[in-house]
Amino acid sequence: MIPQRSGEQVIRGPLFQGQINVNSNRTLFPSFSSTESITTAAENLTLNVLPIPADWPEQSEWLPAEIVTLSVSVGSEGGDQEQGSAEQYSQGEPISLTYRLTAVGPLPDQFPRLDELVSALKIVGASVYPEAPESAVNQRNGRMVSQQTVRVAVIPHQAGELMIPALPVVWFNTQLRERDTATAPAQRFSIVASAGNQATLPEETQATGAAGQDASSTAITDTSAEQRDTLNEQQDSTLPFISQLKFWQILTVVFAALWLMTLLWALWRRQQVVAQPEQMPQDNEAPQQELRAIKHACMRDDASAVELLLKRWSRRHLGVATSQLTSIADYYGHAPLRSQLEHLQRCRFAAGDYNWHEGKALWRALQSALKSAEQNAKANQQSSDLPPLYPNSN
Repeated sequence: MIPQRSGEQVIRGPLFQGQINVNSNRTLFPSFSSTESITTAAENLTLNVLPIPADWPEQSEWLPAEIVTLSVSVGSEGGDQEQGSAEQYSQGEPISLTYRLTAVGPLPDQFPRLDELVSALKIVGASVYPEAPESAVNQRNGRMVSQQTVRVAVIPHQAGELMIPALPVVWFNTQLRERDTATAPAQRFSIVASAGNQATLPEETQATGAAGQDASSTAITDTSAEQRDTLNEQQDSTLPFISQLKFWQILTVVFAALWLMTLLWALWRRQQVVAQPEQMPQDNEAPQQELRAIKHACMRDDASAVELLLKRWSRRHLGVATSQLTSIADYYGHAPLRSQLEHLQRCRFAAGDYNWHEGKALWRALQSALKSAEQNAKANQQSSDLPPLYPNSN
């Protein structure tokens, strides 16, 4: 059970109603027994849920746990790099890193996404390609142990030293009641230039050129006078054709240059004409795409995808930096949307295999909340544009 609000929470005890067999002397057949109805109930459990600390950073996900560890390993086999050592790689050779986030207490869905945290690292001179994270959960000694693993491929683009910064994850220690940080140490690699990028030595080029010149000089020296005369006659006969060929080549190049300049001018004029109208829908392109993704997930009744997409959409476009879905309903003040979001979370964290089939209803509630917010914004704008009723009154 994951509390969705702070304060006093009462968990009602389960109620059992049934019938038991009892012996009765009233019957003529002692081997048969009569039944008696009974009702029994467990005591209610009262919990005091503490709120999220006021100084919790907005850019960090709320992660309460008993213990949190974050590690990083180098290589596909998961070998750890020695502290202070710099492994050597070639330019363009992918470097495999594996980040593992382990926590005692929370569920894997409460973890921050490691692929997004790794993508936000500032790595100079390399490209980062994280895979989709993998989650696992099991119980040890009555406690829930969750783990998230993500594999990252780093491709260096230049020779020298490649530094991958440390990766921190902020979490709340439920034992000490204070904020803590789990950090994966920084990694340092030595990148050498690949063989294909090494330039040919100038001395070899000069030696090749000198050898070619010597061979040409020898050939010319060995040529007889008759051969030289024959060559001169052939050059004289082909000279008009070469001159004509050069003329057509020059003319073709000129026409191609003029056509290219005309095409570039037409593209520039078209960009100037349509640049201003095209700027309007670009601002709403990203949120509309994410809303379409939420709609498709709702139509498929994919509870996990809907929860992930709603959290990402609210964080990016509503500024709601919390991991609770009900914060979206608080933002819009929409009661039907709150009811659907609470039902989604109950299905997500219910014991056993509990299927969620309210995707269409959740999408209709979200559309209604968006429409109400748009109507309120238009009404507020119209009321602000109206002139005062008595402009000359004090």
